[in-house]
Amino acid sequence: NAYIFDTTNDGATNYNRVLLSFSKDGATAVGILARGQWADVKVKIVGGTLDGKTAGMLVKVEELTPDLSKVRLFHTSVSRTNASWPTWPGASGFTGDFNEYLAQRFPTDTDADFAILEAGIVSEETYVEQGLYWEASHLPMLTYLMRTYKPDLALVGYPVTDEFSHQFLGLIVPTLPNGAPNPAYDDVQVNRTPDGRVAQRTAFIRRAYRGADATLALAQRLMRDKTTTFVASDHGFAPQFLAIDASKVLVDLGLLSKPQTSNCRPATGETIGKAKACWAGGTVQIYLNLAGRDPAGGGFQQVAAADEASTVAQIKAAFLALSDPNDWTGDSQPEGWKMIDRAFTKAEARYIPNGPNSTADMAHPTRTGDLVVFAYPPYQFDAATPGTLVARSAFFGQHGYVPDVQNLSASVNMRATFLAGGEGIARGPVSGVRSIDIAPTIAYMMGITVPQQSQGRVLLSIIKGSNSVKPLTIIGLNDFHGQLDPTSLTLDGRNTSVGGASYLGTMFDEDAASLPGPALLLAAGDNVGASPANSGLLEDRPAIDVENAWGLDATSYGNHEFDYGVARLLQHQARANFPFLGVNIIETATGQAPSWVKPSTVFTVNGVRVGVIGAELKETPELVSAGATAGLTFLDEATAIKAESERLRRQGVRVQLLLIHQGTANGANAID
Repeated sequence: NAYIFDTTNDGATNYNRVLLSFSKDGATAVGILARGQWADVKVKIVGGTLDGKTAGMLVKVEELTPDLSKVRLFHTSVSRTNASWPTWPGASGFTGDFNEYLAQRFPTDTDADFAILEAGIVSEETYVEQGLYWEASHLPMLTYLMRTYKPDLALVGYPVTDEFSHQFLGLIVPTLPNGAPNPAYDDVQVNRTPDGRVAQRTAFIRRAYRGADATLALAQRLMRDKTTTFVASDHGFAPQFLAIDASKVLVDLGLLSKPQTSNCRPATGETIGKAKACWAGGTVQIYLNLAGRDPAGGGFQQVAAADEASTVAQIKAAFLALSDPNDWTGDSQPEGWKMIDRAFTKAEARYIPNGPNSTADMAHPTRTGDLVVFAYPPYQFDAATPGTLVARSAFFGQHGYVPDVQNLSASVNMRATFLAGGEGIARGPVSGVRSIDIAPTIAYMMGITVPQQSQGRVLLSIIKGSNSVKPLTIIGLNDFHGQLDPTSLTLDGRNTSVGGASYLGTMFDEDAASLPGPALLLAAGDNVGASPANSGLLEDRPAIDVENAWGLDATSYGNHEFDYGVARLLQHQARANFPFLGVNIIETATGQAPSWVKPSTVFTVNGVRVGVIGAELKETPELVSAGATAGLTFLDEATAIKAESERLRRQGVRVQLLLIHQGTANGANAID
């Protein structure tokens, strides 16, 4: 309930306050607001899985004239802190989980709501104030967490710079990247009627960056002394004001029967469905509905596998040929601006230009489109008007363009920010930093294991004293099983091509080239056995030949190496240019290692002696046919490994690696 009243008691009509209450009792007011003021209102959720949980909303008096000729109240959506800590130890006097504690004890967690601003429901000032209220909730939460639990690592973010740049950047930049005047400069309707709000909108963005600085400063104060700080953004920004309906291109090519009305989903009533568009910012990915790869059905047609390449080429040509038919500058002529920057096939998406001598890998077996298309500012793909090739986007900043796009005079910079400081950080500029390098570098400096799915490298050049560090790159594989050609695996519901000797060889070479120092390529067994016919029928000689071609440095035994007995295994070892290692294999009769078994081998890599120990499963006789391991005993792995490790250490080999064909559930991650 909202009750409007006059506090002046001067005999004149002068309504100036709004009382908010869940009842008709003013004593239960949750806010008494003047024009422009906000109230944080806590509520209880009714129904659903969050029944009885705490949430909140903000209420603002946007307009209130003394005579009530204008009254405008605004409330945000009901929102709730999204936090998870299953082992949270709790707080004194509180019953509930960590999420509920934050929801009850701290201001409501909210962000800037772009939809209501773009729809004209609220003023720009209200949008900005709602966005900045993030600080009112998250900074106290940050303070509580860091003072109470004293973490060794704090991952602190700040969303407002992104939000305000999306809404205002293109309204304060006078020129486009091509040098032409920006029709959206100080003109939110793009109707050649200036708004007179460049100063205000510039101030909004500057305030967001001051907020980011303040958040960083608070986190640094709350951490312990001698803290190392990394500052990074996940992308850059560019001004824009135009939205491309990517699905219209597919309609015009006959791959869809009607424009999509939502991202990644065919429209209701779609009758062709041979392709779909999935967009994010300056990027759209086109996915074919490909026979043999994608599930058939849904009333959709599929592109024949034989037509895949030609269909992708057709779509690529259509995007690159796009031309804007609109007149945005008022000269009665279509603009002729570049709409599409570049387009890449799925294979080419492994090498997206990322600046001088650098590329970014955005390829994924299922989630990367068959074609990846990048627009060029002031065009992008979000908030398009279905069926209209180009229309106003109703917001004015975007990212998702090719990472090497830069035009600083037009405020276009897709390169992300990276700063590092602290006692352990060297002075000076650094180049070639990628976002994926940050996590491994932090882990290295903390002395903890690098995240399991990390793809980056440790930035040794930014770390003091790193000149004494000698990197050792290890590339590993197991269970090759003579898979000379790619096979298929169902991922994300799609029949996906994986593996194959040539693909693996290329990946090994690329990994070795991207990581520091010389690399060792090592295998952990089952190189052969249970192989496809093109290797298995030839007694897996092709599998060994492929591994020779890769330059495999060493392998341990797996159980399948013994599938056809020792005689076949000796043929493989004679053919191989690399040693087979098995520290725990002995002859039953003598108790000694057979002459054909090496327990370990030593490499010199980057001036460092590296010992590689191999071990076989002690259960191997139970896993292969009877007689295949006759005369051999497989000892306990740990005991044999320890003895060999100590022997190598006495020889001065202090860096040691273990190859063993043994699985583990510890640290297992789902495919992602």
